[in-house]
Amino acid sequence: MNISNQTLGSIVVVTIDGVVDSMAAGPLYDALVAQVKTGTRKIVVEFTDTVVLNRAGIRGLIVVAKLLKGRRGQMRICGAQPKHEQFLKSVSLQHLLTFDRDRAASIAAMTQSGEASVGGSHLLPLDKACRPVPSGVRAQLPGLAMS
Repeated sequence: MNISNQTLGSIVVVTIDGVVDSMAAGPLYDALVAQVKTGTRKIVVEFTDTVVLNRAGIRGLIVVAKLLKGRRGQMRICGAQPKHEQFLKSVSLQHLLTFDRDRAASIAAMTQSGEASVGGSHLLPLDKACRPVPSGVRAQLPGLAMS
């Protein structure tokens, strides 16, 4: 298995080719987690010439997808052969893994409207979603009494 990285603005494209099996699970995991540890929140995993993809080899994909989801980030997979995409969907991971036909589609999905996306749902940019509450102001939810 060969792994290479390319940074395109805030997106890191990790290109994988070869055999993704139990022997490759460790290096793939290390390469993907290293990107998250450096603060990357948008990762495109591009499969090129991947001839084998099995359950043992996908551990890194699952862990990084969960890490990014917890950080309001996103991982998308592109270039997977139909049989590999079907395999990943068959192991009940469609809630974590999002597939695109190619790199351009993955990057376009991550950059549309400046929004972040987690598991298919779109979030407002943080500056629009979170507004500071002035000191001394107490919020009250309708129907709930504050003591």
